[in-house]
Amino acid sequence: MLFIIGLFVIAFGVVLMIVRNGDSDEKGQQVALGIIMIGLGLTCFSSGAMIGIVAGLFLMLYGGWIMFSNGTKTGAKAKCSLDKSMEKQEQELAAFRKEMEEKEKQEIEAERIAAFRSQKDTTPWAVRYMTSSCPYCGHYKVRFETWDDKKMDVSFWGIASTELGKSYICDHCKKTW
Repeated sequence: MLFIIGLFVIAFGVVLMIVRNGDSDEKGQQVALGIIMIGLGLTCFSSGAMIGIVAGLFLMLYGGWIMFSNGTKTGAKAKCSLDKSMEKQEQELAAFRKEMEEKEKQEIEAERIAAFRSQKDTTPWAVRYMTSSCPYCGHYKVRFETWDDKKMDVSFWGIASTELGKSYICDHCKKTW
């Protein structure tokens, strides 16, 4: 019975070693090697001969020593590396957010300028945007709501339509007020 358990422990250690092969985590490799050694120790111990018992005890003790030696040093290194990695990711995320905020501000400013220019447009069917921003999203793509915007809602709901009291629509977020 110990022999079979030992074989299962060896198999588990080998699988763990294969899974951890791509990692640079030294502690994971040590744990896998320790499990393999303990499994070998169990299989030797199960033979019943004196040499097998001694070899088995030695391998089990050695496997345990491999598993738990230098755990704090490796763990501290891994934690320090993880902290540096997290700090770097947070800095990159903060820089990305700042860049996106700047891009959004530039886009809104360009929309504001386009809204002022659209007021001076003399073509008959040009969309003329308001010079005030949307109260919901802050963009300047605000225009008067036409009958074309309201007709589907009114034809479906009739007098109960919520579009009847609305005068403005934002082309960015599609809210009306």
